[in-house]
Amino acid sequence: MMKKEEFLSLLNNKKAARNTAEISALKQMIEAYPYMQNAWALCLKGIDIDNDEAFESALKKTAIRTSDRALLFDYINTPEEIETAVASEQHSAVENTI
Repeated sequence: MMKKEEFLSLLNNKKAARNTAEISALKQMIEAYPYMQNAWALCLKGIDIDNDEAFESALKKTAIRTSDRALLFDYINTPEEIETAVASEQHSAVENTI
């Protein structure tokens, strides 16, 4: 299971779990504490970043346990990812014009 300091670090920095070890540690935490909204959200974000097929199922389960779905939506669709997508689209457009 994930250590308290690791979980708080992820939570305070609003970073998603970046590797399978962190995601599996969050899943263990979810099994131990099934109503912990923050663990569900962090795990969901990690699954989303990995483009895992389990995202849709995890999204449904997380949405049920979340008190503010708008906040969950904002967390999953962070501006950082949007900026990255826009930058890659602009890069592709520049390559196409050259």
